Amino acid sequence: MKGCKENLKVRTWFLLLLISVFFSACGYSLKSESSYLDSKNISIASDASSLNISFKEELLKLNNSIISFKEIEQKQTDLIIIIQEHRISKYIAAKGLGSRTREVRLDYHLSFELKNTETGNKNLHTLEDVKYITFNESQILAYESAEVMASKEFIKSALKRIEMLASEI
Repeated sequence: MKGCKENLKVRTWFLLLLISVFFSACGYSLKSESSYLDSKNISIASDASSLNISFKEELLKLNNSIISFKEIEQKQTDLIIIIQEHRISKYIAAKGLGSRTREVRLDYHLSFELKNTETGNKNLHTLEDVKYITFNESQILAYESAEVMASKEFIKSALKRIEMLASEI
């Protein structure tokens, strides 16, 4: 009986090894982090709002070759991102006893233009996302940190979508 269990374990490991060799031979690999944006020189045009500054900081984590937007530097860039509107709106989503806020809805909106200087293509895009934050009176300070975390999540999600959109133009 013990020999059968060991034999089954050996067969299972052999089968897993065989499957992994098969997939690697076919060229399959897990998707790595950002691959398109990190090889490009990117220029950003936006106002100096705190949300746009956070956007630039997150983009800097993906790509160290970001240039501030100037007419002279456009020839040195591969991709130009022009942020037209970038905001997070807050709405009360649910009220508790005594009309106290129990849940807040955060609406994220980003309108931007992507210009590929290599091909000359440019496209207007709008990204929107929604997140709900639930809290009570004892979590008011936690709400502020949850709001900051939500804005970072919005920006990271937007950058992933921008990467896909930029690779298509």
